[in-house]
Amino acid sequence: MTDRDVVERLGGYFGRAVISLEPRQDGYKPAFAVCVKGIDAVRLMVSARSALSSARRSQIDAALRDWGVGRTSWSYVGMTCAVDDCAVPAATKGLCDSHFNRWYKALRRGTSVPFEPRPMTRDDVLTEPASHARTTECEVAWLAGLLEGEGTFSRNRLAGATTSYPVISVNMCSRDVVEHAAALLGSINVHPRTPRDPSWSVTYVAAISGAGAAEWMQRLRPLMGERRRKAIDVALDDYYPVRLLVAPEHCVVPGCEEPHRGRGLCHKHYMSWSRDRAKGRVPRVKPLRSN
Repeated sequence: MTDRDVVERLGGYFGRAVISLEPRQDGYKPAFAVCVKGIDAVRLMVSARSALSSARRSQIDAALRDWGVGRTSWSYVGMTCAVDDCAVPAATKGLCDSHFNRWYKALRRGTSVPFEPRPMTRDDVLTEPASHARTTECEVAWLAGLLEGEGTFSRNRLAGATTSYPVISVNMCSRDVVEHAAALLGSINVHPRTPRDPSWSVTYVAAISGAGAAEWMQRLRPLMGERRRKAIDVALDDYYPVRLLVAPEHCVVPGCEEPHRGRGLCHKHYMSWSRDRAKGRVPRVKPLRSN
């Protein structure tokens, strides 16, 4: 993608370098990428599979169908010793160096030890982790990641109006993903959109606007990249709802993370707005509600 700050954040998470890609055509923005290969990529695919769309799951299944068949040498990086209560990293046959040496010496002498090696197999790597309940925090993080790449934060202005209202929309080919996002956002409908080119796939659109969009923008803003945060700030710049249906967690002034006090503002910015208004000055900050 073209947002370097987002890719750098991803690279830091995976411990990988950020690669700069040449634009495919003149006028295109430079893109940036992070690449994960080998068994680390396999483990990532397996861990993330349940949270992805049916199309992505099919791609993962195809990529892993023949992976590891006939392989005899495995990396135990990230795994601990197979012996109960031993938290030392595994090194050989699923055992740490100390327990492997004890097992090997016992084998050579014809004696026994109270544990057995646990050599890694293909199935060990490809077994999906136990499912867990999706918490609200997980769902919000999932939605933030989706909208970072596929969403739009904008504003609409009615003809003759002096103010606008914020809009969040997502437009993708994967209907199941859009339906999941719509359920989280509170969008009533998912609409198909006919492609301009017959060779293109049908896309599906979900959108919310007004107070619901403003609430979600404030909730998602700390999780977004620089470009998306700027789009959110622009979308909320001249939005004045009649009343706050749900108060934001933090102050709506860009860059302020203080707790909400009233009208979408923290205590400091609320008092600044109140004094300016009382003295007949143009307020230096804009609340979510000014009447």
